[in-house]
Amino acid sequence: MSEASANTAEAQIGTAAPKNGATKKNAIGDEARKWWESLQPAKSGEDANGGGNRAALAKLRRCSTWIEAAAERETALLFRRVGSGNEQRLCRAAVLAAVLAHVRENETTKIASSVGPQKGDEATAQLSQLRLRRLLTASGDDEILTAFRRLVALKGGKANVADLAEIILNWHREDRRMRFAFDYWQAGEAAPRETPKDGASNETPAA
Repeated sequence: MSEASANTAEAQIGTAAPKNGATKKNAIGDEARKWWESLQPAKSGEDANGGGNRAALAKLRRCSTWIEAAAERETALLFRRVGSGNEQRLCRAAVLAAVLAHVRENETTKIASSVGPQKGDEATAQLSQLRLRRLLTASGDDEILTAFRRLVALKGGKANVADLAEIILNWHREDRRMRFAFDYWQAGEAAPRETPKDGASNETPAA
């Protein structure tokens, strides 16, 4: 990376914090998606100098714990976007950075819906009910990192980045896990409403 690029990135760490409504669910997802897009290499036919950071993605993909991910500069950039100024949320932002590094293509379908049974046919589910139960009981940041990294791998690197960000940042909440289960069964409209109005809980995620 050039010195100029490094200086730009350092400046971003101090200035990339989201403004006013960024604690809202859709804003947090959008901020995470913008961060993810900034790291993606140019696709075939596009300007090869159009941005991206393959080296950063490679480093984050090698992270197996939130501490390893937290040591990366790009995680600090993501935290400034989605952390809401809460330093205690840094560990979950690090988990998110490590997981999103494995996403190679953004989708519009909610990730839980995309891996669940389609049109009522349980045989079409990419994620088995056994694996769903294991995912729903994942706790602790390293366990959550591993679980969602496997989920992204199961989908071949495709995922709804904004949806995945909102899920991971709030996975410590029971109502968020419940909504994931409802979405898996294509019954999201029947799921109980999430209690916090801002989408992203101010509760400290479990370590």
